[in-house]
Amino acid sequence: VAHTLAGTLSLGNPGASSPIKDVSPLASYTESRSMKKPAEALLRDARRTSAEAWNLLGILNETQGKNLPAAMRCYERAVQWASSDRISNDMKPHEGMLASEWASIWNNYSRTKRNMEKNTSQASLK
Repeated sequence: VAHTLAGTLSLGNPGASSPIKDVSPLASYTESRSMKKPAEALLRDARRTSAEAWNLLGILNETQGKNLPAAMRCYERAVQWASSDRISNDMKPHEGMLASEWASIWNNYSRTKRNMEKNTSQASLK
């Protein structure tokens, strides 16, 4: 939905589900007085939904599958959808992300990153 509204969807492009950053809906939506607000709200909600879906996949991989690398990839995608910047220590949520949603996503990402680093350093000591 987010890619369709922004005009970034490419059916032949395997990276089409990549997070989109700071884009607006297509001009065909924003130039219409009746479509502008609904399109902007739908794009915001699509970003939030994508972030939450990746976060939940991370939780499932972490808790049910005990697969930290897969969980980390999911949490990274969640952070990418939820933020407006590249992943760094001082990231901020994208406009429209609720503080509680951002905190959950960022905490899951940070915890898993620490656990993976801990596991890597323990493995190198053996």
